[in-house]
Amino acid sequence: MERVAELGCIICRKLGFPDSPAEIHHIKGEGQGSGMGKKASSYKVLPLCARHHRGQEGYHHSPKAFTDKWGSQVQLLKDVKNLLKGDPY
Repeated sequence: MERVAELGCIICRKLGFPDSPAEIHHIKGEGQGSGMGKKASSYKVLPLCARHHRGQEGYHHSPKAFTDKWGSQVQLLKDVKNLLKGDPY
């Protein structure tokens, strides 16, 4: 999870700000093997800044609006995994 957080916020990175400090967001739902309100595995996490994690534009403020704007958590996780491998998304 530390390596993921060190990537910076995946959304800010998409906006051209790769050095935004990140919190860890555990993916929920979307077939990730977790029940409602349960955290996913520590391998299924996204780096999100406070704004994109729990702020007015964040996942926890409005999961639907966040997904409509930025795509599914599963797709964002694929982007994160590619970055960890050194590949651009």
